[in-house]
Amino acid sequence: MCVNLGGFSNASWTDAGGLRRAGDLGPCNGLLNPLAQELGLDYDPEGRFAASGKVNYANSDHAAPSNEPTNQPTSQLAYYATPFPKSLGREWMDREFWPAFNASRPQKTEDALATAADHIAWSIAHGLRAAKAPHGSALLSGGGALNSDLIRRITEYAPEWTWTVADNQTLEAKEALAFAYLGLLRLRNEPNVLASYAGGQSDGCDGTIFGTSGQNLT
Repeated sequence: MCVNLGGFSNASWTDAGGLRRAGDLGPCNGLLNPLAQELGLDYDPEGRFAASGKVNYANSDHAAPSNEPTNQPTSQLAYYATPFPKSLGREWMDREFWPAFNASRPQKTEDALATAADHIAWSIAHGLRAAKAPHGSALLSGGGALNSDLIRRITEYAPEWTWTVADNQTLEAKEALAFAYLGLLRLRNEPNVLASYAGGQSDGCDGTIFGTSGQNLT
């Protein structure tokens, strides 16, 4: 199984029938980075400020790692009960997640970061279990894979998987390689968007091809 820790967390795996499954699990860096900006940072390096904070269990989603959510606002958002495959966008963050999170977030930014990281780890474990993702090895990539505090929380919440962080070369090149491959599939008119990924009705071949002069060829 592959788990990407980008603006959102998402996962993909091959099911017993050989079909690739994928979907978004919950917020990730799109939640942590705006909080880090309160400290004058673009992001929380290695999750150090989150690690120095305290999860406010009185106002957060979970009483302890591996527990199911309580009646707190963020864990009760409808998305978490929606079956796979599914996907998220920034609109969901602005419309649903941030109001719920801000309603119960700790005032101290370090504590808010710790509470946010705790929620992210919970949402990954919850989403994988709800989707019945196969147990075994899980490869972590994306910018969040450099956040050692977040990785620690994920491994605590989801011990049924063996978590491995991708090597630095893979972390830095993965997105460029992935989009280059999507472009290659588009040039070949082969599907580059699968219905099993995000809940579409059918596979698609998305993208616009331009000539060297900028002329639209499609």
